[in-house]
Amino acid sequence: MYDGFTVQDPFDSYDFAITLGGDGTVLFAARHCARKNIPVFPVNLGEFGFIAGIEPDKWKEPLEEYLEGRMHSSERMLLAVHVERGGETVFASDSLNDAVVSASGIAKLVSLEILFNNISFGIYKADGVIVATPTGSTAYSAASGGPILAPDLSAFVLTPICAFSLSNRPIVLPSNGTMKVTMLEDRHKEYILTIDGQEVFPLEQGDTVFVQEASSRVRLIGCGPNVFYEALRSKLNWNGAPVIPGKKQTLKTERDIPEAPMLEDLSVKDFALIDSVSLEFEKGLNVLSGETGAGKSILIGSLTFLLGGKAGTDAIRTGAEEARVSGTVYLDKSSEHALNWLSEYGIEPENSRVLLRRTLRSTGKNSAWIQDTPVTRAELAEFTSFLVDIHGQHDHQSLFRLDEHRRYLDSFAGIENEVAGFTLQYTELSAKRKIRDEMNTSEKERERKKEILEFAVEEIGAAALTANEEEELSSEEQRLSQYEKLYSCMDQITESLSGPAGSVPLLKKTRNILETAAGIDNSLSPYLGRIENAFYELDDVAESLRVYQESLTYDPARLEQIESRLALIFKLKKKYGSSVSEILAYAEDAEFQLRQLNDWNSNHEQINAEIAQLEKNLYRAGAELSEKRKKPAESLKKS
Repeated sequence: MYDGFTVQDPFDSYDFAITLGGDGTVLFAARHCARKNIPVFPVNLGEFGFIAGIEPDKWKEPLEEYLEGRMHSSERMLLAVHVERGGETVFASDSLNDAVVSASGIAKLVSLEILFNNISFGIYKADGVIVATPTGSTAYSAASGGPILAPDLSAFVLTPICAFSLSNRPIVLPSNGTMKVTMLEDRHKEYILTIDGQEVFPLEQGDTVFVQEASSRVRLIGCGPNVFYEALRSKLNWNGAPVIPGKKQTLKTERDIPEAPMLEDLSVKDFALIDSVSLEFEKGLNVLSGETGAGKSILIGSLTFLLGGKAGTDAIRTGAEEARVSGTVYLDKSSEHALNWLSEYGIEPENSRVLLRRTLRSTGKNSAWIQDTPVTRAELAEFTSFLVDIHGQHDHQSLFRLDEHRRYLDSFAGIENEVAGFTLQYTELSAKRKIRDEMNTSEKERERKKEILEFAVEEIGAAALTANEEEELSSEEQRLSQYEKLYSCMDQITESLSGPAGSVPLLKKTRNILETAAGIDNSLSPYLGRIENAFYELDDVAESLRVYQESLTYDPARLEQIESRLALIFKLKKKYGSSVSEILAYAEDAEFQLRQLNDWNSNHEQINAEIAQLEKNLYRAGAELSEKRKKPAESLKKS
């Protein structure tokens, strides 16, 4: 085991090394164990643990699997780095993460000449450059804007640090080459080389740093691809969950997927006394405990706010301009009412989850979103009422809302389908009553409406419109109004195709020459057939275009007639619809309304009869539902 210094005791015969610490401990051990082919078993006692992927409470199982031969080690490439000064090697080391060349002391712009396999990349002006392995691509290189590589690849990442030119971008290079970084002369600059952030070597102007793939690889136990990709999602927060200070982020597996709708996380910013806090909940019972004044009630208040509760500007933390609360809600198949609500509003869950957000500004402006869709506070409260109850904060207790009691009772009694049928009949009755109310207008109003409708029907009928008439007239009007230009174009086309120097005569001449050549060399015969096909096709096109040109005529009287017709259509569109099809639909609807008004007496009697029948059916269905609710209601009352 190592602790920041090299142990002198030889360890060639050791089976493996165990590191107890963070990624830095693994980097130190890797540089010393790789050349002796000793695998490293990295137990994470640090805060981040990206490379050290074995948690301290889960080390036993992977160790037993490795000792029993059921787990293989993961091989990672290293960099072999050495510095040449005046033709001599003055420093050499291996690196699992990266080699960094930069100015020493305070960050300064340095000038470095970069070559790869003796191909110049030019002169980089930057705070420095990073040459990283795939393992190190998630560290300093990633923080400087470099790409992340899968750890089992063989490649370099060259990443400039705060480059002076935006064109100096990170680049991925194959590991079978050699990179040279030369310090250019600058009397004001001192350079350093840093290996894995642990070894530091001072460089001089004119020094060249050579970087290539090391001959040996480090073997890490329990650090397979699954650990790497889980770290990307959890420790780099790729899963979108809020980062909770001091808490190790974990990737949700199928076993972690909730069995029922639940709030998965809650983030609060500038609400009441809270500066910023993020909580992540697990499936099952979650308990927030603390002494009086610890802030439990404020958290509940922020949750109430997120669920659509009322809040004034005094809920914004003193000194802040805005309070923000967000949370992710998981939905399953049992969330039928919530899913139907989302479908009605055109909102799509993502991976069975929806993001709720709400803000309150110091101006009093209140904003809320479900996913990326803005909603009102009332709509937010309506949606969350299907999912969340807060017991103890009465503004969001559905048991205290009388309009919710019937829904609970119907679900307990198992009559939800019958209630849905009753609701449909009631909706139909409401629609019929609305029609009757519209019919029950005064005689004078009916006559006025009839007059308007009759005029519209007569005017549209007199126009004798057809469905595609406007498009056809517009096309013809364009041809006639630009007749000269169109005829000139067709004249040029005819000349280029059929004129003495046109394509058709030239292709015919080519065909005759090729026919002679094919008589000499039979292998040209297939090309002769293709030339003939092209000739006949082009000749046919030329003839068709000639006929089209001859059919072109300029008729000013027809043009005037078309313009007059289009003006009429435009006038009707301003009154009855934005297109001919909408005008015709308006006329059809107007005729229907006229028939209704003309048959007012018989229609009025019919609608009254239909309403009476629906009321009778609804009364009977309502009485049956009431009876079916009584017994379950007594059971609920007793329980």
